[in-house]
This record gives sequence, structure tokens and C-alpha cells, in this order.
Amino acid sequence: TIEEMLRILPALEKQEEFIEIFIDPTQILFKTQTVQAVSRLIDGNFPEYEPIIPKNTEMEIVVSRSELINALKLTSSFSGRANDISFILGENKKHIELYSGDASLGEGRYKVSARIKGDGASSLTFNWRYFLDGLKVFDSEEVTIGINAPDKPVVIKTQEEPLLIYIVMPIKN
Repeated sequence: TIEEMLRILPALEKQEEFIEIFIDPTQILFKTQTVQAVSRLIDGNFPEYEPIIPKNTEMEIVVSRSELINALKLTSSFSGRANDISFILGENKKHIELYSGDASLGEGRYKVSARIKGDGASSLTFNWRYFLDGLKVFDSEEVTIGINAPDKPVVIKTQEEPLLIYIVMPIKN
């Protein structure tokens, strides 16, 4: 929560807004005229998350973040209730194709240029909303998508922000 507030504060400074802080034993509230942020204390120990973060990946896909965001937004309109979009590797490892289809909505395909290293699954399906949330976290132009297997967590990261990673699970077909 503190990191999020540090990101928001420069914008508030320009508007000369004051920030009020309310604290009780289980939560903290940061409040301005335009923003409210609440953080709650986790009861007990923070869960072990390190085991789910892959240390290495068999395949890495480097792609333009903005182009992938646009592709997700365009193909998501053909996604069904599961919000599923398939990422299909191009035959020559020079692009990925996003595919979404629903019997009542039709289907959409969008190719995105990519640099693909290594071998792995030729197709993975994701909840596009979760994938898009991850892409929006980063500021850099390119993202690296690290893949091991269709049933393993996928890592999204950038060269510019080495400490920031986003984990998303593929949907089982």
C-alpha cells in the first residue's frame, strides 16, 4: 500500500491536495479529495509465495507491451463467459497469435510480432482480464513472458524493472 501511495503522491502534489491518514489496529486509510486507499493487516503469517514463482523458464516471448494490450482488447470482444483467449505460437517463432471465439459472438484473431527463445507449449489459454491486469502494472515498452508448461505459472517481467514480476496461471483446455 505504501508503494502504491508513493506512486500516487506526485500527482497529488501537483494538485496541492492534502492527504489524511486514519489508523486502527487492523487497517489504515489514506484519503484525499480524489483518492482513497485502504490496507488491511493480514491475520497470521504472510503466505509462502516463493514456491509458485518459477526460477527458470523453458521458453521466453519478448513482445511489445502496448501491442499486446491492444491485441487483448480487440480479441476479448469475442471471448465467452470464461474470458478465455488462446496464445498460439507462430510457426517461425516470429509472432504469437491471439485467438478468441464463442458460438454466439464469432471469433477474432490478432498476430503480434515477438521474439521467441526456447521451446515449450505451442498454445496456452488465459483469462484475458487477468493477463491484461498484469500488463498494465509495467511501464516499459517490452515485456518478457516466461513459460514452462500449460499447467504451470507463467511469469511476466521486464528488463527495466527486474524486481517486479506478475504471475498468471493458464486456463486448462
